[in-house]
Amino acid sequence: MEMKPLVILGSSRYESNTLASVDKIFGEGNYQSIKLLDYNVSPYNHTGQYPKKDQFMDIFEQMIHHDRIIFATPVYFYTMSGLMKSFIDRLYDFMTIYTELFPRLKDKKLFVVASGSEHDLPVGFEIPFEKTAEFFKMTYKGCIYFSEKGSRLLRITQSTIEEDLV
Repeated sequence: MEMKPLVILGSSRYESNTLASVDKIFGEGNYQSIKLLDYNVSPYNHTGQYPKKDQFMDIFEQMIHHDRIIFATPVYFYTMSGLMKSFIDRLYDFMTIYTELFPRLKDKKLFVVASGSEHDLPVGFEIPFEKTAEFFKMTYKGCIYFSEKGSRLLRITQSTIEEDLV
């Protein structure tokens, strides 16, 4: 099992505030990252038919080798980014297509790192992450939110999870 945490970054920019937030927590290079922007993940399709160029399973294959998984996303319109939402929607495939792989996420720790322009994390923001963890029998460990005010990031923690992260 890989000791470094796996960060799945849902930002639509390469040099984003969300990435800066992740670097503040871990320091550069102390985690493995997947930038969803670099992957072709097709939207969920109830038929389970995806283009050959779809790379969702490439990401999943990396997830199963880490005990700690961090979903890092900017807050757009009071919720996660579209890239992150599409990725999480695709996890539904484990109920229909990849049922034999469903248990591979069990007992992993799931964290969220979010960044946004509001002072506080929107009410209900964490619910999809909590329910995803519950569904896969993962342990949801909480969210760290970075609020952008001016040119600096102010750290606001929703829970005391740093000791589990690093």
